[in-house]
Amino acid sequence: MGRQQELFLVREDGELNQKPAVTDGGWEGALAESPRLEPHRDEGPPQGCSEPGMQPELRSGDSRSRSVLVVYAGGFLLCLFGLLLAGYLPLHRIPLVNSEIVSHEIEKFFSTREIHLPPELAPFAEHVEAVLPLERSNVFWNLNREALQRSLAHLPLLAEPRIERCSFFSFRCFRIQSLLRTPAMVAELGGQWWALDEEGRFLVPISPLELSSLPRLTGLEAYGTTPAVLQDVTAQLMKARDLFEEGIGRRVTALELAMPEALRITVEQSMAPFVLDPSDLSQKTLALLSSRARQLLELHLEQEIPSGEVGNSTPENSPVLEYDLRYEGMAVVKKNSPPDSTGKAK
Repeated sequence: MGRQQELFLVREDGELNQKPAVTDGGWEGALAESPRLEPHRDEGPPQGCSEPGMQPELRSGDSRSRSVLVVYAGGFLLCLFGLLLAGYLPLHRIPLVNSEIVSHEIEKFFSTREIHLPPELAPFAEHVEAVLPLERSNVFWNLNREALQRSLAHLPLLAEPRIERCSFFSFRCFRIQSLLRTPAMVAELGGQWWALDEEGRFLVPISPLELSSLPRLTGLEAYGTTPAVLQDVTAQLMKARDLFEEGIGRRVTALELAMPEALRITVEQSMAPFVLDPSDLSQKTLALLSSRARQLLELHLEQEIPSGEVGNSTPENSPVLEYDLRYEGMAVVKKNSPPDSTGKAK
């Protein structure tokens, strides 16, 4: 039996293996059984370092790529804009070298605009444009739409007006939207007819032929000459009309102020007006007088006119001239004098 040998292998770094290699084959057996040692290769400094101990170099490839892409994208957009401009100008017969026409087109772009109104507001387009700053540029219109809405609010006809662009990309096109206050009466003031709402507001001037189905109010000049002063008076007359209609059961067609002594109210199917004292238009008084007026109509003192048809009937040829309700506890019926042989009233 051979003698066992203890062998210690020395590595290239100078350290001994901690565990001896026992073998019967001597050095050859020990080397065969031990792990194979690979020769050391000098791979150079770490990647990104020029020399040992130096900081790694920063990579700039990504930033260069981004810069190149930005340059390419900017050049593409610039070329695209040039192509669009070159196509737009000849299409609109604008020479590229005519600076005067180009300046005109630029001024037109910033100064002219389209304003769209809803169908119900179209008849009042002139009044809407009168309160808008049409002389301002389109830049102002796009940046100050709240100021434009405040300007529209000065027109009593519009309730909660708002102005918006026709589309998200519109620069010269605007749309006006608003609720309209409903006219409830027309009134004459200084030779001009106005539409009034239920609260007595003067909404907008109208022609005498417009809104002919609404009650007509005349004689306001005795109270004032401007709509701002007269709104309290017209609001009170609106309430008086509603109360009188409720009591008499017929629609009021006309109110005439003959200050300071008389307010004449005409109702449908009758030509003779009812005369009231304009200084006392309280709810209690109007309830009493409208009830008395209903009783007078039930007497059929005049030939009734079909609703909505006046024909040739006038107060002058009606048998009753007026019903005077200004006396306490009674009503005075004033009749027309019968015509003589010449056709004139006596």
